[in-house]
Amino acid sequence: MNMAEALYILEEEQLRFYNWFGEHKIRPCEVMIDYDGTRWIVCAADERACIVKTSRRFFDQEDEALDCFIRLVRLEKAQIQQKHP
Repeated sequence: MNMAEALYILEEEQLRFYNWFGEHKIRPCEVMIDYDGTRWIVCAADERACIVKTSRRFFDQEDEALDCFIRLVRLEKAQIQQKHP
C-alpha cells in the first residue's frame, strides 16, 4: 500500500481515530503513523492521549507501516462502534 491508497481508505471508510504524520496533537484512543527520517513508526494512544509504549512498531518499509496503520485504525473503529452502537 502507498500513501495515496491509505488516504483513500481513510476517507472512503470514514476512519477518524488516527493521527497522520503528526497532523495534530495526540488525542485519546487514536492510532498514529510517523516517519523519523530512517524508519516508519506506528503506535496507539490510550484514553488519556498517552502513547502506549508496548504498541510502538517500527518499519523499514513504508508499505508495511501503512498496512499495519490501516489495520489498526480499522480495529479502533470497530472497537468504538461496539462500545457505542
